[in-house]
Amino acid sequence: MSRNRKPNFVQLACDAKPALRERNAQCDAARVVPEETIEELRDAGFFRMLQPTRWGGYECNPIEFFEIPASDTTIAREILNADSASIQGVEVEFLTELGFLGSFADMFFIQGNVTYQWDRELTPGDSGGDVSCERRDSNGVVVANDCKLSGASEYVANFMLGFDSPDSRHTASLIYNVFSERLFAFGRFGPDAFEQPFDSLDFTYFWYPTDRLTFKLKAQNILDSSIEIQRTDESLGRTVTVFEEKPGRLLSASLSWGF
Repeated sequence: MSRNRKPNFVQLACDAKPALRERNAQCDAARVVPEETIEELRDAGFFRMLQPTRWGGYECNPIEFFEIPASDTTIAREILNADSASIQGVEVEFLTELGFLGSFADMFFIQGNVTYQWDRELTPGDSGGDVSCERRDSNGVVVANDCKLSGASEYVANFMLGFDSPDSRHTASLIYNVFSERLFAFGRFGPDAFEQPFDSLDFTYFWYPTDRLTFKLKAQNILDSSIEIQRTDESLGRTVTVFEEKPGRLLSASLSWGF
C-alpha cells in the first residue's frame, strides 16, 4: 500500500471487524494480541496514522485516530472533523450590592452573567459519512446545512448571591446556573443527540476562626437535577431519552490548617 496516499481508515476498520471478532476467544485465552492481527494492522497502515508524512506516515488528524477504534455503541462513532465554525452572541455581566435594602443587607451582593447566542453553526468536513444536519442532492452534493455547534447553548445564565461578614471571618455563596438545550452529538448514524437543560444550585460557606484555620461547608446539586440526553426518533414519531444520570446531592465539610 502506498504511503503517499492516505487510505480510508474508517472503511479499513469496518472491513477488519469480522476477522477481529473471530479471534476474540483466541485473544482472551492467550492474553495477547495474535501476531496475525498485528501484521494486518501494520500492513493496513494503522500504526502510521499519526506519523508525519516526511517520515513515511499519513499524518492523520488526531480526531480520526480516536474515531477508528470506536465501537458501534460509543460516542466516538459520532465524532467528525469540521471545516469551519461560527458563533455570534452577546453577554451581559452585572454586580450590585444590596445595601439599599437596609444596613443588614450591606453584607450581601448579587452578581451574574447571561449569554445569548443566535449563531451556532459549523460546516462539517470530511466526516466519512452523512450527517443528519446536512441535506444532499442525488449526486451527494451538500445543498443545505443546518448543523449546530456541539456544546453551544442558545442561552446560559449564572447568578450568585454572595455574603461577606464585616470582620471577613465568614463568606458564603449561593450559585445558580442553567443552560438551554444543546447539541451533544451529531447524527452520523441516526438523529442528533441533545443534552437537556440542567438546573444547578450550589452552596458554599467558609469560616476562618483563626488566620490559619479554615472550615468549609459545601452543598452541590441542591435541586437534585439529572443529566439527560435525548434523540428524536422519526420512525416512532417521538423523542427518546437515550441516556440519563442522576448525580445526586452532595454535602461535604472540611477543616484545614495552614502553615
